[in-house]
Amino acid sequence: MSTLYVDNLEPNLGGAVRAAGHVVQVGHATSSAQIIYGTGSTSWITAVTGSFTPKFSTSKVYVDVTLQYGNRANGELQFDHRLLRGTTAVTENLNTTATGTYDVVRFPAPASPLHNGHYFTTFQMVDDPATTTAITYNFQIARPATSYPDIYINYAGGRAKSMIKFTEIAQ
Repeated sequence: MSTLYVDNLEPNLGGAVRAAGHVVQVGHATSSAQIIYGTGSTSWITAVTGSFTPKFSTSKVYVDVTLQYGNRANGELQFDHRLLRGTTAVTENLNTTATGTYDVVRFPAPASPLHNGHYFTTFQMVDDPATTTAITYNFQIARPATSYPDIYINYAGGRAKSMIKFTEIAQ
């Protein structure tokens, strides 16, 4: 016969696992909306968005974004990114000076075989929202200069999709 000793019992709130380091819940949103980010603009645009409600205010939220993008025009494809929680940037853009030193995505000019195509890129981060109310996350992109070609998001006749996934981790 075995004996089980327990130092502390916590109520199971809503059936959620609350052991530190364990997954509490997972959520996601997908977008197949075709976006053309036209030349001449350096404004931030939202490429994919999703909402998530943490069960515990002490949890960390792992945010995972997969972005489908491409270009079809001549010129160098270049953009930066940031993630917003509501209207607050939880990551900052790395470069908007067109120097190319810290560009997040940069493909060469048309002489390269990498131009005129469609690609996927991923972005991950751990957020500490400290709330149990609904959060809207927006993954945004911006060009560092107006001279770069159009950027196409989810541009494959409705077949391409971008995704944002949320994983709540108990602390």
